[in-house]
Amino acid sequence: MKKYPAILLVGPPGSGKGTQGKMLGNVPGLFHCSCGDVFRNIEPATELGGLFISYSSQGKLVPDDVTIRLWLDYVQRCQNARLFCPDRDVLLLDGIPRNLAQAQLLESFIEVKLALKLVCASRKVLLERIKRRAVKENRLDDACDEVILNRLMVYQEQSEPMLQYFQDEKTRAIEASKPPLTVNAQIMNILRHELALRAPVLTTPGLMAEN
Repeated sequence: MKKYPAILLVGPPGSGKGTQGKMLGNVPGLFHCSCGDVFRNIEPATELGGLFISYSSQGKLVPDDVTIRLWLDYVQRCQNARLFCPDRDVLLLDGIPRNLAQAQLLESFIEVKLALKLVCASRKVLLERIKRRAVKENRLDDACDEVILNRLMVYQEQSEPMLQYFQDEKTRAIEASKPPLTVNAQIMNILRHELALRAPVLTTPGLMAEN
């Protein structure tokens, strides 16, 4: 099959990846596809949906190959519904692939044009953002320093090798410690230069940084 053109949106917890994904999803020519979208749109009555439920109901991590099968099923359903047109749109992948194994499995289906890597040198900023969001969303377990630091460590161990797999020269680093609209402007400048995407992004004032 013809590979889907794709942009990876990658960043540690608290970098604002989720916020930027939602904002960029308003840009014509980009189709935002997050890992959350994939899991929220599973059809439980299907064989694949049942397989997902068998793992999640036991509190087990969904295997990488199942995650990619779920992703492909979701993208193809969006394509059939004409929500996503590969001849017109570039996939903006948010939260998937999450690790090297998923990247290798996805290689048969996507051609990575760019990897947008949100970076934040200040761990203090990331901690404050995650704690603020945990309180706002009543996810108090996420406000624990030990839990947050473990999530940051997992990101560093899993996502860095993944980016190297897709070639460092395709990666563009974006300073994520600034306000969301400023970060979004940095990203749009890169997309205009690299992919000639010129349409303005529709934004909402006061967006908070999230995953």
